[in-house]
Amino acid sequence: YDPGADKPNHTSALQYVRDEEIYPRVPADIDLTIAPKTLDDTSAFVKRPGLSCYETTKGSDFVPRAVLDETIVMEQISKSPRPHFIKYFGCHVKRGRITAILLERLTKL
Repeated sequence: YDPGADKPNHTSALQYVRDEEIYPRVPADIDLTIAPKTLDDTSAFVKRPGLSCYETTKGSDFVPRAVLDETIVMEQISKSPRPHFIKYFGCHVKRGRITAILLERLTKL
């Protein structure tokens, strides 16, 4: 008996996506806040690049540019904290690229 025999194999539809297509390079002229490695999905909201528009934007810098723009805005906002703004913990960087921004996790109402 093979319990997975009746389930479709979706892994054959997966395609490799190069880092530069979704993760922006860390700019040399900007000091980024690096989030502590101890923060993860349980202690913070880890916002990674959205891939919902990847098919229509692949080959362009749309996704990495959006990630970089949001990171820069969060860096600027974090310099002048406001009581009603969400806390920005910093970003995660791998292989010289921004892979996620980490934000305060809010409790559900």
